[in-house]
Amino acid sequence: MDSLVLCSEAKNKELAYAAIQYMTSGEVMSAYHSQVSMFAPIGKDEDYADRAQFEYIYTDSNIDLVPFPAIEGMYKVDDALLRNLQLMQLGQLFPEQVIEETESYVAFELDY
Repeated sequence: MDSLVLCSEAKNKELAYAAIQYMTSGEVMSAYHSQVSMFAPIGKDEDYADRAQFEYIYTDSNIDLVPFPAIEGMYKVDDALLRNLQLMQLGQLFPEQVIEETESYVAFELDY
């Protein structure tokens, strides 16, 4: 997972937000995903450039995709989940343990 972060200490938040809006625009992401890294679109205004067998997921209007919520500390959750998924792929965790370990980490680290 990738994230763009707008820091609270940014000297020009409006410019930083405009840069994020531009970088994630359909035109820019279509070019990026077709020329650099073939991934599924991140927005409805982007062309599909990933594997054909998955295109229906992004073009079928009956499937509603929603982004992850923007919450403080989300990068820690993403990092813990990715680390635990990698351990599962290495045979060191079972799927249930991935969820349990990630939930435990979040509860401890983010005090939820």
